[in-house]
Amino acid sequence: MPFAIENLRLKELAIVADLNKPIFDHFVRFLARNGYSSLHAFIVDKQEARAGAAILAFLEEPLPDGICLHDGIARPYAPDKGRWLLLGWILRDAPEQRLRPMVSSMPGNSAQERQATILNRVRAYVGDIFPDPHKWDWNTISEVIVDRLEGSRRAIKGTLFEAIVRRRLGHRLIKAYPNSD
Repeated sequence: MPFAIENLRLKELAIVADLNKPIFDHFVRFLARNGYSSLHAFIVDKQEARAGAAILAFLEEPLPDGICLHDGIARPYAPDKGRWLLLGWILRDAPEQRLRPMVSSMPGNSAQERQATILNRVRAYVGDIFPDPHKWDWNTISEVIVDRLEGSRRAIKGTLFEAIVRRRLGHRLIKAYPNSD
């Protein structure tokens, strides 16, 4: 019996991760414009106010045309969500699943200020866990992005499956009870 060695799922995820390199590069250039020599320098910056201001500025800055973050099936996220997810993923966290519930309890006058506050706290924390500059290059970050895209893909497929089931159940209920309101 032949074995299928090819992992098409992994290949597809790697392709989508590569689609996200332009937004990663954009963020690194953004950091350079804000006085950071590298992503690593930003991560390990002990000046929390400076790093927090950079995070907030990135969350508020419009993305250039053609720059976006893609989900697990290569659909672009809305710019605000894309910037939020990118920073969370770079920081090795789950922005929607773990951080989003904490955002509302963060100080700040806007959702973006509260997001920046929590992302800055995570940044300071992971800087101590991963002090090695090699942990902050594209090759390493793309591995994290592949993992996050796989979760995104599972969530999308689960949502599509649920919609199909609801639609099918709805049709069956209508046929079973045609005159009910």
